[in-house]
Amino acid sequence: MIEFFTIKEIVKHYKKENFKSKERFEYNQEISNILDEHSTNNIDIIVFLIGLVVLLISLLTMRHAYLCSKNYSLFARILNMIFGFFFTGLYMVTYFIKNGVMKNKC
Repeated sequence: MIEFFTIKEIVKHYKKENFKSKERFEYNQEISNILDEHSTNNIDIIVFLIGLVVLLISLLTMRHAYLCSKNYSLFARILNMIFGFFFTGLYMVTYFIKNGVMKNKC
């Protein structure tokens, strides 16, 4: 989920920079409006689709964290789920090292 927020901020920064560069140069107004509409819509759609994929992966990681921590206390289980949801990439890497490389099971 943190990855999604990072991508969203990068896109927001890109849009601001694109708008600033547009102000510096003189463009034909009709052509620049058409190009801006299409590029902004495409970027918004891409960010939305990435957000859906990231949300799905985060929810699956959270479910996996819940199932793999069945022997822990309730507090540790909830903390593990929250960590798995927000830091999906880091959780999956540590899970792979712990269970894939070292051959431990959940």
